[in-house]
Amino acid sequence: MRIVCITYFSWPPDFGGELLVNMDRLRTFAKRGHSVVALSRRVPGSSRTAKDGGICIRRCPVAGDGIAARVAYVLWAAFMLLRMRFDVMHVCSTPGVHMPARVFAVSVFTSIAKLHGARTVSVVSLADSESNAWHLDGRTGFFRTLYYRNIDRIVAVSPALFRALKRWRPGKAVLITCSARDDQFVPMSQEERRLARKELGIRDSAVVFITIGSVGVRKGHDVLARAFGSLAAKHPDWCLMLVGPMSREEGCHTAADEMAEMMAPLKPFESQVRRIGRVDDRTQIRRLLGVSDIFVFPTRREGMPIAPMEAMAMGLPVIVSRITDVTDVACVEQETGFFVPVGDAEALAQAMERLGSDAGLRAKFGGQARQRIEDELSWEQHMQRWEDLYSRADGDGEEDFEGIKNSENRSQGLSGSK
Repeated sequence: MRIVCITYFSWPPDFGGELLVNMDRLRTFAKRGHSVVALSRRVPGSSRTAKDGGICIRRCPVAGDGIAARVAYVLWAAFMLLRMRFDVMHVCSTPGVHMPARVFAVSVFTSIAKLHGARTVSVVSLADSESNAWHLDGRTGFFRTLYYRNIDRIVAVSPALFRALKRWRPGKAVLITCSARDDQFVPMSQEERRLARKELGIRDSAVVFITIGSVGVRKGHDVLARAFGSLAAKHPDWCLMLVGPMSREEGCHTAADEMAEMMAPLKPFESQVRRIGRVDDRTQIRRLLGVSDIFVFPTRREGMPIAPMEAMAMGLPVIVSRITDVTDVACVEQETGFFVPVGDAEALAQAMERLGSDAGLRAKFGGQARQRIEDELSWEQHMQRWEDLYSRADGDGEEDFEGIKNSENRSQGLSGSK
């Protein structure tokens, strides 16, 4: 297949799980022999063209991220698409700041795809709220209808999003859950872990809790700060590792004063807190997970979080907030770790206390977590579903509806053993 990806924010990447997974997915398609071209923005100092794992990256001649650069990107990408031959267009991210601008951009791109007879695909990867996954009222619903009007298949990454999308667009919605790169995120050997800990200055006796995500209320860092702050004095060998953007420069959307207030419970225990900041290198992410003992993710809102699955692939037990048919698709209560209610710092502290104090339980849950990823959410399974989708994205509704039902049944099987 000839695949073109409209991916304004990916090369260079913004911080975000779905963007990084999409990049990995495209690299895997290229390794499988498919032709993959990514049309992206250009930052000052970067080249117009590049190669990344077999992907041909083409960047807009006008560098920057202002309004003029965004308009230039739409015109340039449209010109490029008119000249190209492709079978599938994957709309990953568009350059508009506001919804009307994004609607205009995607309308231009998908109209050109129709001229080529190409299939069009896009992903919905973030729920609007815990209780309402996909808002369609008022202005938001109006512009969303316009945005997805010419998209052949809309991929939902979790059952909660899929149900909402299926009610809205039953002939277009498809469920393909997120997956971890279990071929890359492989548990460390004891010797590799020991050496990595030594290099990072982590004592053998330390119990390391790690979380990955842009620091803010949505990811539950305020809850985590209160929970760890209530445990740190009792457990001086425990350590909390914060990985993810922590400033505007790194891509964090939390204001500095809000950050200071949110993290205030950790201030007396700064010697037990490691603020790593943004990390894009997947090898380094694996290393940080490998030296850790427990993954903590008290998020308030997700599409389907990827970071906990990467931790599970590394053989870590996980503690996550339960969001039905989102976070509980991969994680299983008292099998791969523990669930806690959204926003409940006391429950989170209790779960952290239990796992932090029991090395045997950590080993048991961690082994089962790795096995679950291999059995149900492997990268190979994920890629096969995407390859099937790309090859049939313009098929008739009845055929695809059967595929949707099968995907939904698989996901229900994943979450049915809670």
